Amino acid sequence: TIIVADTTLGADVRKSIMRLVGALLGALLGYLWLILGQPLADTIAGFLVTLVPFLVICAWTGATSPRLNYAGLQIGLAFSMTVFSELEPGTYLGTGWYRVLGILLGISVMGVVDYFLWPAKSVEMARLRVIQTLQQIRDNLRKNPGISDLNLELSVSTLRMMDSNLKDAVYFLDFARMEPGSSQPKARRVVIQTSALIQSVTHLSKIIESRHRLFLERRMTIGRTVLGEVQTPLKKAYAEEYNAQVQALVHLRPTDHTIDLEDQLTRLVLRMEALEAFKKVNEEERRYIDALIDLERKHVRALLAIRQQINESLEPVSGTLSEENLNAP
Repeated sequence: TIIVADTTLGADVRKSIMRLVGALLGALLGYLWLILGQPLADTIAGFLVTLVPFLVICAWTGATSPRLNYAGLQIGLAFSMTVFSELEPGTYLGTGWYRVLGILLGISVMGVVDYFLWPAKSVEMARLRVIQTLQQIRDNLRKNPGISDLNLELSVSTLRMMDSNLKDAVYFLDFARMEPGSSQPKARRVVIQTSALIQSVTHLSKIIESRHRLFLERRMTIGRTVLGEVQTPLKKAYAEEYNAQVQALVHLRPTDHTIDLEDQLTRLVLRMEALEAFKKVNEEERRYIDALIDLERKHVRALLAIRQQINESLEPVSGTLSEENLNAP
């Protein structure tokens, strides 16, 4: 029961299937060797030769993709337990059957715990990772409101956090399709919507990565000062937008956030271009500023797309996610 326990209901179902199927196939291979191979294994060479085909099957299955290698491990364990249960030619056929029966009983107990006592839905865990991503970006913006606050250490930690959370979200969502009731239209729609949201946040992470790389690769005093006229006010607006999205996903209701980020960006760019300092920047700095402003526009469009997606598709899955859950590992 403990071995089968995993992060979500869908993950438990998948692991249970792999464990049960692997044990069943391993026991059948063990019985096949006892019937066909053991009569020929009267010498060490015969013993090894008859075992090789069966061990190759176990090893090949165990060396496949992460989706199947756990089943290969179970095939190898059940086969070995069936064949080597006695230190003499085997005659007892109960070992493989008891292995399958024990696993089946353990899975049954874990199924009761999962479904009735401690249900952890894969879609909720995937959404939680998205929320944690947006929440962490929001907190970073609040802690580092100035244009010069971004540094290599903060950039690396932010990008690693986003990459890890989004990979986990995709990982959890993969299990959602294996949960009981996942074939129902509403459940399929929730999975599709959550998948689209993860893809949108992934696209946002790529834009943020490009912004960080371009911002950190050069040190331009005048250009950086001029750019601060745009990015410093925008950081506050970004933090408010991320917070609104977090609250919408936590409380499962559309965001009523009304700040027009595109209009604000346009006004800030016009104000920047009216500065005397902007007129003094050289051609290289002008290209640098234009590239960063272009990335800011892409950032704004990505945020607005996520906001619209949340408002159009957000539906309660099973209650709200509490603030305590947001800090869960």
